[in-house]
Amino acid sequence: MPKMPAERTDRSAVRSLLRLWPYVRPVRVRLFTAAFVAILASCLSLVIPLVLKWMVDGPVADRDPGGVWLGALYLLLLGIAEALLFGFRRWLVARPLAGVEAAMRADLFRHLQRLPVAFHDRWASGQLLSRGTTDLMLLRMFLAFPLTFLVVNTATILIGFVLLFVQDWTLGLVLLAPAVPLIILCSLFETKYSVVARRAQDQVGDLTTVVEESVLGIRIVKGFGRHRSQARAFKVLAHRLRDTELGKARLLAGIWALITAIPELAIGAALVLGTIQVADGTLSAGTLVAFLSTALALRWPVESIGFLLAMSQEAATATDRYFEVMDVVEERGAAAVREGAPATAQGMVFEGVAFRYPDADPDSPPVLSGIDLHIRPGETLALARGYGVGQDDADGAGAPAARGDRRADHAGRRGHRHDGALAAAGAGVGGVRGADAVLRDGRRERDDGRGGRGRGAGAPGAVGGSGGLRARAAARS
Repeated sequence: MPKMPAERTDRSAVRSLLRLWPYVRPVRVRLFTAAFVAILASCLSLVIPLVLKWMVDGPVADRDPGGVWLGALYLLLLGIAEALLFGFRRWLVARPLAGVEAAMRADLFRHLQRLPVAFHDRWASGQLLSRGTTDLMLLRMFLAFPLTFLVVNTATILIGFVLLFVQDWTLGLVLLAPAVPLIILCSLFETKYSVVARRAQDQVGDLTTVVEESVLGIRIVKGFGRHRSQARAFKVLAHRLRDTELGKARLLAGIWALITAIPELAIGAALVLGTIQVADGTLSAGTLVAFLSTALALRWPVESIGFLLAMSQEAATATDRYFEVMDVVEERGAAAVREGAPATAQGMVFEGVAFRYPDADPDSPPVLSGIDLHIRPGETLALARGYGVGQDDADGAGAPAARGDRRADHAGRRGHRHDGALAAAGAGVGGVRGADAVLRDGRRERDDGRGGRGRGAGAPGAVGGSGGLRARAAARS
């Protein structure tokens, strides 16, 4: 089974994700607006502790039921506004990001059609399929959720800590203490998780290849009794992918446990110190309630860092996998038509042209060599030779005719060449179209056993021995 070339890059996750900008640029207004709306909704959640502080130090302390109901109404309105803003954010990005995914998939498919056959020989079909489906789905999910909430949660944490320090700076320092170890842990997590995530995505591609080949070749598999070997191959790859996914789960569980436990310990310490300050009269009960409510409101932004970073790493590796294919140079097509070519050009000319397939070894002998052929406008000719001596290759080299009259040579104007060999895409020939096949000048030659090599191989008027007469392409202006 062919494998895709394993390419590891030292590009950071941020640099990898920035390569998505050309596709995101058309929807950047909606994306930025959605991020702003989400930040506004998160800020509303930080206003709720301030309302609680007012209720505890005001209506509750004064035993005012009307004030308590008014505070409850404020909390209800804040909750409804927050929910509506988050719903609006989702509406803003849903359709545009689906369009981004569709555009990336269309570009990938278009690019794959232009790549040489040698590329498809090297790459497993499942690897390409997974890049066009699973990887693009991950990228759309990243743009819709993790990208936005990495920005939103960062802004929420910063604003929340400002409110905490304003209420009581000593308790704020207690909650800020876990920041340094959390940053170190997240950095280590990113390094390890990116490697495992890339391995899992590649293994998904290998597993997809086995499934696709088994389904498409089911008649051959069953006809040769290879269903058991295919099942064993699938089982091995499935267990390998399972082990990798379990490794991902362990890493994610570890970072999530630490990110959850460390802030909880800080909140517990702040609660003990705050209770002592309230007992000493240096801190009001409403301030302590507001402080702890703000700290609890920051739990989600802090705890979500783990899986947001995990999804970001998966999106970065998916981006690298996508552009591994998109960065492959496309196969050169027929030579570009020279503008303003005179109408009296001399047709198509091969002069000392050699041909080998693009995926052939550069050191291998060419399929055809030393081809000298001149087809004038208005001429009709046939390529005739024995079977297996290169008529199809010679015919394919000149068949794709470009519009406009001009000559085609081995330097690029008279033929399309790769490293001195004519590519299968062929040379552009102006004013040439098919007609009835006839023998040029009535000349016939016997196959001299050169197998398409040397001057005259595949030339007009050559007659094969065992294969009989084979008429080939005709030219007429």
